Amino acid sequence: MNPPYAFWSIWNGFGLLQRLFIELLFAIAAYCLFVSFRAVLRLRTIEKQNVNERVIPIEGALAPLYRSLANTRQVIGATFYVFGFVLFLNLQFIQNTLGARSAAGELKQILGSFMMGCVFGANVLFILLLLHVAQWLVFIMLNRCSKRLNNGSHGREEKIEVVST
Repeated sequence: MNPPYAFWSIWNGFGLLQRLFIELLFAIAAYCLFVSFRAVLRLRTIEKQNVNERVIPIEGALAPLYRSLANTRQVIGATFYVFGFVLFLNLQFIQNTLGARSAAGELKQILGSFMMGCVFGANVLFILLLLHVAQWLVFIMLNRCSKRLNNGSHGREEKIEVVST
């Protein structure tokens, strides 16, 4: 069962630039999902560590995760700008109706090209939204972990100071 406007259903209707962008988008999606999964796994490892076994402070352990998520956010933003460029570059060629023999044929070809542009845009924006939500959820997990570990370590240090005085 193929949805009528999924990438695999309308691949032949796309031009070269749109196909190249879709391939780039899937490569970027794979990268962003890899970074997100790696951050979650690293976060789980940090949470499971005993406070006394930590060699570096929690801020130092979480800083690389924050940086990788910031890079992911920049990649998603840059992909959005490239998408806009590709979309509007292709929209300018909608009026090309070389094979049309009548005004009705021209109109049908123009509307078909416009529909393909809209389908392309809707699919790409949906994928970018999914990537953004995934990155956002990992960022929320990272912030919660940071707050929990920082509050836990400060509370423990205060208890140690009270006991030793």
